Amino acid sequence: MTKVLSFLRGLIQFERTDVIYLVYYMVTLLFPVGYFRYKDHLEALKSTLQAAIASSQQDVGQEERDNVESSILELQQGLFKQTSFKSSQSLALQRLQMGGSLLEVMFNDDAPIDKGAREQIKALIAQQRDLTAEILAHQKHCEELQEEQETIQGERKGNFAVNFHSSKGQRLVNYEVTTQNRALMSQLKELQRKSQQPKEDGHKKLQEDLEKTEGYLSIIRNVLQGLIVGSSVNWAEDPKLQELLLS
Repeated sequence: MTKVLSFLRGLIQFERTDVIYLVYYMVTLLFPVGYFRYKDHLEALKSTLQAAIASSQQDVGQEERDNVESSILELQQGLFKQTSFKSSQSLALQRLQMGGSLLEVMFNDDAPIDKGAREQIKALIAQQRDLTAEILAHQKHCEELQEEQETIQGERKGNFAVNFHSSKGQRLVNYEVTTQNRALMSQLKELQRKSQQPKEDGHKKLQEDLEKTEGYLSIIRNVLQGLIVGSSVNWAEDPKLQELLLS
């Protein structure tokens, strides 16, 4: 503050250009250059943070979502494999511990075992070994099935857009088959009701029998159609199945 007062007293002793120079010098004295640089640095940092916040608030693209889903699937596969490996290790450790206990019982000089009991323990050990091998084989088979299932899920995900229209057409066919089945069931009930009435005319009876037979055939055909549709068979690729469904 003393420096500032000394500069103010000396202002009247200089010309205008000198006064301007002294004012600039006083400003630089009060606000050093480092202050302005630090201010610029803060402004740049603020702009960088604002840009980062804006980019983080944008919607995630489909490609990035697919990458995340693929990463999750790979992590799940790794977790499954590590879990299986850990289970195998735990199982082997338990078998070793039990085997050690059995060896102590079987080969303990202080407490001799009867020959029959020894043979029984040997048989149990052999059975345990076979069961352990069978469990490991089943576990390996489960891992293979898991990998096959994951492969099929990936293929179905890729073919979802292609199969969408096909599945939509199959649902439409299912609806039509269900409607036809209901109508045929109504006709069958009506035929059964008519068949219970006394027949006076032979020609009328033959006509009703013919209608009844046709109704049975229609029901059988629609049942076959329902079985084909329900079995998820691609009937569009087989001309005979396609003719049967659309008839």
